[in-house]
Amino acid sequence: MNEELVLDIDYVLAKNGCTAREPANELYLHVILRAFADLRPSVWKSVSIADDARRWLLHDMRDFDIVCRLAGVDSDCIRRIAQMYVAYLDKGGKPKRIVLGDAE
Repeated sequence: MNEELVLDIDYVLAKNGCTAREPANELYLHVILRAFADLRPSVWKSVSIADDARRWLLHDMRDFDIVCRLAGVDSDCIRRIAQMYVAYLDKGGKPKRIVLGDAE
């Protein structure tokens, strides 16, 4: 799979029926965004960071739910998005970038 993906979190949230975000939720939404970015190991990021991000997004039952609630998004929805994104990466997908709305 050679396609490049721009993961626009606002678009993906809306497309999956997730709660709209509010400015007060930005910090926690960035925590979730960082985990998505960390899923892909690179030369400057260790595999253990990618493994931790995968574990947190796909399996954590306590902190993940708290962060999602504070971000103003449904944790089940974010988990579904993470499952799709992990499947994309596992098939060799290479995201171009991950953004929040129109932020670059």
